[in-house]
Amino acid sequence: MDNTTTARIKHRSIAVVFFNAHGLKNQINEVWTFLTDHQIDILLVQETFLKPSLRDPKIANYRLIRNDRIGNRLGGTLIYYRSSLHVVPIDTPQLTELEASVCRVAMTGQQPITVAFVYLSPNKKIIKSDFEAQFNLSNSVILGGGLNSKHQVWSNNLRKNAKGDHLVKLSDYLNYIIARSSI
Repeated sequence: MDNTTTARIKHRSIAVVFFNAHGLKNQINEVWTFLTDHQIDILLVQETFLKPSLRDPKIANYRLIRNDRIGNRLGGTLIYYRSSLHVVPIDTPQLTELEASVCRVAMTGQQPITVAFVYLSPNKKIIKSDFEAQFNLSNSVILGGGLNSKHQVWSNNLRKNAKGDHLVKLSDYLNYIIARSSI
């Protein structure tokens, strides 16, 4: 292997974090510092505010998959992943309300894991078929996202909203687990 080639490794575990950028372009240095300081393998970013006419916001030793919102100045999702990971971008399934970026990660001793990062605008509603489309991508799906929903299941905040209630019912129906954030 020459010095210009980066080895790609099948990891046994990965560190995944998600972040609401509320505009990524002006925060790229802070994102790079966070990724390197915390040794993050995959960073899921929502509200990038990127548009197709803008160049990729590259970070050394990371690759990216992005999905820009068309027709509005806000929104957008992006996945940064460590260059050494075995990652394959996946076409985003047809969605009604969600925005998403999706990839498949190869892991040592395990089936590949599909990582889907979704964003639901505050004015959009939770649609069962959007979530079914994500979970039907493979048998092992990690779905992270900003869904503008509140519930005690994933927050210490006692407030909840209709989207939160709907999401909890949907998780029971589709048999998935909602995990609390650990940061």
